[in-house]
Amino acid sequence: MRLARHRPDPTLLDLFDEAGCNVQRAASLLREILSEFPEENGLSEQLYMCEQDGDRIVHDILHRLASRGPKRAHLDMMDVHALAGALDDIVDLAEEAANQLELYGVEAPMTQAEAMADILVAASEQVASSLHALRNGIGKHAVNPYRGQDQRQPGKSAEHDRSHARRPESLLEHVLDGGHVRQRKVSVQ
Repeated sequence: MRLARHRPDPTLLDLFDEAGCNVQRAASLLREILSEFPEENGLSEQLYMCEQDGDRIVHDILHRLASRGPKRAHLDMMDVHALAGALDDIVDLAEEAANQLELYGVEAPMTQAEAMADILVAASEQVASSLHALRNGIGKHAVNPYRGQDQRQPGKSAEHDRSHARRPESLLEHVLDGGHVRQRKVSVQ
């Protein structure tokens, strides 16, 4: 995100900070759901509330940008839209992953799903920290998506690792599409 020479709109920065905390909370809740499943003790409802908060935050960001205009916000409008959308996607996909557990009759998440949730939590902490640091400019606070990824999955290329590291939400897409959960065998009568 390009920051102009003038100080960006502090309200927008507060909203991005709130969105980062929401992403971090959603990732932590998903990890807890996966580790405690099937006894999730209301965590799915809390994750649903995070998703609702995320939608509200994105609406507030876009409304603030539209009402003040990109020049007064001192942020690039396309960057704001892209970042707000990406943050919302992460939370939406975390909730979707939790919903898929029940929908597909999962008995217990596989170890790989729990490991990916740990990575998602670590990435979300970096995202939240970086969004909070936007007040001081990006510089040294930019997220390094490759940090902590020194072990490659067998049979996967370095390019595969980098392509999935670029988008934190792709971890959740991988969980949903890659079958990193054990499903109950359901017979249709």
